[in-house]
Amino acid sequence: WQFFRDNIADFFEQVNNVPDTHLLSNMVVLATTVLPTQSWLHLEAIIFSINCISDSIALSDENTQALSALIGSSLFSDISSNNFEVPNKLKRAAMTLVDRYSSFIKKNPQFLPPVLTFLFTILGSTPADRVKIADASAKSLEQLCSSCRKSLTPHLDESLQQCPQALSGPSANSYQKEKIMAALASIIQALPTEEAKAAPLISLIGVIENDLNTAIATLNAGNLEDSEMLGTSALQCLASIGKGIQALANDVIDVDSDD
Repeated sequence: WQFFRDNIADFFEQVNNVPDTHLLSNMVVLATTVLPTQSWLHLEAIIFSINCISDSIALSDENTQALSALIGSSLFSDISSNNFEVPNKLKRAAMTLVDRYSSFIKKNPQFLPPVLTFLFTILGSTPADRVKIADASAKSLEQLCSSCRKSLTPHLDESLQQCPQALSGPSANSYQKEKIMAALASIIQALPTEEAKAAPLISLIGVIENDLNTAIATLNAGNLEDSEMLGTSALQCLASIGKGIQALANDVIDVDSDD
């Protein structure tokens, strides 16, 4: 079956290079038609197909309208609100959609809130035996927040509110925590003033402080192995915050500005 899908991916990519096939538009029409029926596996096959052609898509007016219709639809909110009914295959396909078309989402930040809610929902509700899908969601969250940090500053408070549930999900682990911390720190970095960054940054540092206190208490209780694991995780999260709070290499600083 995977071999078949690989062949289909190659086929779609070749078809997409033929002029006037309107492949993306037709696929989006299929997706938006199927979405209200909640035929989740049918929808997954269509999203998979759309992901197949991401590398060969030119952002023409037609393709821009098609992507706007899909990403601006109820796709991510429907997955979030029907989280326990939606198959993991569709969740993975939707995450891949976010990754493959992140440059489009970055240029159209009005689509960011439902995408963020979708990623946080997966983090907060994925069962412990499905940890890989939560790990993938954490990675997507970090990449999205890093690349769209300036557009996400109005949504920082909302993201901070969703953070505790994501950090305490059934499948939560240190890897996910590092990614979430880096994601939030990158949004904080994009705030306009150093004063504005202080309060949200302190809230992240507070999480690290609590983890370190737990590690110390665990050590005092004589549990060296768990203490080492907790302490190492806390320091790795602190390093992730440090990485996220750094300005992007291509940021321009005007040394002649009054500010």
